[in-house]
Amino acid sequence: MVPSSLSVALLIAVNLIPLLGVLFLGWGLFLIMILYWLENGIIGLFNLPKIALASAPVGGLPYFVPGGPAGSNPLPGLLGRGFLMVFFAFHYGMFWAVHGLFVFVLFGGAFSGTGDPFAVELPGWWTFAAASLFLSHGVSFVTNFLGKREYLAVSPQQQMETPTPAWWCCM
Repeated sequence: MVPSSLSVALLIAVNLIPLLGVLFLGWGLFLIMILYWLENGIIGLFNLPKIALASAPVGGLPYFVPGGPAGSNPLPGLLGRGFLMVFFAFHYGMFWAVHGLFVFVLFGGAFSGTGDPFAVELPGWWTFAAASLFLSHGVSFVTNFLGKREYLAVSPQQQMETPTPAWWCCM
């Protein structure tokens, strides 16, 4: 499916913010790394409702589609989605935490002279950039996943695996 032009325009605009931060506001690598680490968390958060709404069947599993045939039992689908959401939140949360640990330890305050890898002074514009990333992913979720009904083309299992790094499957 083709993403909406609003979603694409917002994505481009939001991704220009770090470039402007580097060119005109003196942002260093550490601030950019924190910003994109935070974006990974935002992606994970938006994936939870996507798992909940994904409706395409996979492997014959009886996922419940709202407004489905009369007499269909929604319990297996709801339990399956709930399990996948908890499973995803736990595993993706661990990945995100370890990713953050690497960002802070390798690029953080330990090498800036403070000795504390978690000592971070974030400029005011950085908060705007982080909020913009959240807004961009939110608009994409509403216009594409909901508005263009992308949830009908993906199963909960497929959606759970969407933001996963390729190496995670081998763990």
